[in-house]
Amino acid sequence: MKNLTLLFLVSLIYATPSYARKARTLNKVLILKAGRTGGANGTAVAWNPEKKLYYGGITGNTYFPMFAFNSDGKAISDNLLETMFDLRGLWYNPISKTLQVNGFREYGLGEYTLDENGFPESVKKMKAPSYQPNKQCTGAFDSASNSIIYFDYSTVRIVKQPLTGDTTSVELHLGVKKKKKIKQHQNATERKNYNENTCIIVTGKSSLLGLLNVKDKQIDLYDLQTGLLKKQLKIPADAPVESSLNFGYCNGIYWLFDKKKREWIGYQ
Repeated sequence: MKNLTLLFLVSLIYATPSYARKARTLNKVLILKAGRTGGANGTAVAWNPEKKLYYGGITGNTYFPMFAFNSDGKAISDNLLETMFDLRGLWYNPISKTLQVNGFREYGLGEYTLDENGFPESVKKMKAPSYQPNKQCTGAFDSASNSIIYFDYSTVRIVKQPLTGDTTSVELHLGVKKKKKIKQHQNATERKNYNENTCIIVTGKSSLLGLLNVKDKQIDLYDLQTGLLKKQLKIPADAPVESSLNFGYCNGIYWLFDKKKREWIGYQ
């Protein structure tokens, strides 16, 4: 009888849908301290696997500070380093092996020239046009498709801009896990819960779009093809969350920028 009871309990665990299980809570693993004043909002963090460097910048102007950190989180770039570009999105492109950005409105796409140590020394506009949905939009790079991904808050769509090819979009179904429940859902209401212009790309067996759910303090991961919710990750209660900018992902770490302490906090 005891064996039958045990088998029944085990079967219940495995029969429970993955989306019904409790979301995993992320833990703090690394801090990147912005060591110079100027500006208020942090970009996403980028990881250069060739030089083993993290990069972070402050959005809002070309003369705001930018930083390079070693793998332990220590700032090792010149304290006078500037963004040289009105940054929004920031990523390392492993295909071209370059540090790339998208900027505010007419700035479009940019690419840094790095010195022998991996520190940015100049920036130039890329030939590819920018199709970001709005002036504040933060792009995230999907290396699997060589594309920049944006979250269009106004239409609640995933915008995919290949660096070579045509731009496409897919409707997001915020908070919806099953296709049959799409009709019962209202994006216009749900979108108010999210950071309005920043998304991340989480790579793995397939790339997922990540959005910062400010209301519920969690990261929601969506399927790029269907727009359906695939996974949720809880953020610690004391983590800083913002309704705009200040969110990123790289090197397996989720990043939130604390505007008061001026530091990127990494969670895993």
